Amino acid sequence: FVHTGEHGQHPCLVFEVLGSPLDALMEEYEFQGISDLHIVKQVLLSSLVTLEHLDRFNVIHTDLKPENMLLAQPSSGLRRYMRKHHHDRPAAAASTTGNDDDPAIHEAAPSERSFRVKIVDFGLSYVEPPHVRRQGAGTKRPGKREQELLYVGNYQKGTCIQTREYRAPEIVLGQEFTTKADVWSIGCVAYELVTGRFLFDPKSRFANEEDEGNFPSEEEMDAQHLRDIAA
Repeated sequence: FVHTGEHGQHPCLVFEVLGSPLDALMEEYEFQGISDLHIVKQVLLSSLVTLEHLDRFNVIHTDLKPENMLLAQPSSGLRRYMRKHHHDRPAAAASTTGNDDDPAIHEAAPSERSFRVKIVDFGLSYVEPPHVRRQGAGTKRPGKREQELLYVGNYQKGTCIQTREYRAPEIVLGQEFTTKADVWSIGCVAYELVTGRFLFDPKSRFANEEDEGNFPSEEEMDAQHLRDIAA
């Protein structure tokens, strides 16, 4: 919707309220890896379901990482804040939504929490060009109207996408890429969730040089990245 104020008109986007990003969940485990594999499975299953849905529409996110994966369930503190400051709700609703003592809005026990995630930040996503899209049996292709709802990006062969630690080898090599690049990123996230470490961290190889002010070039980083993948 468009809001008109003293400084002019401002386009506004309204989204559902979500919880913390995955890195906040990782922080609860002091970035040493999430020991409860049931939590990891919930995160990864919901992520893969989302990627399967995006694949049907030929959409590549291009920047999957913990910061762009939010828990679907808001925290109890945020829910309390929303109820306290939602002054416009009807009086009848106000009498039934409870207060800070309402057990329904207290923090759920770990075993009762939902760790399903939703992928956000599609600002760099785009639709695969037709000449790249592989033709698979039973693959649903979006119609003309569906295509119009999505921005067809101008990425070309050799374009650098994805955050370094989650970058697929075809991107490092400057080749054409498909939705499989997102699957690679999720694999890197899975390793990080379990171990608390990056699966591939070529930047760390140059830490001493950076301390001395000698920053590696992207070509040097790419070469180290590929060596790490091949190791």
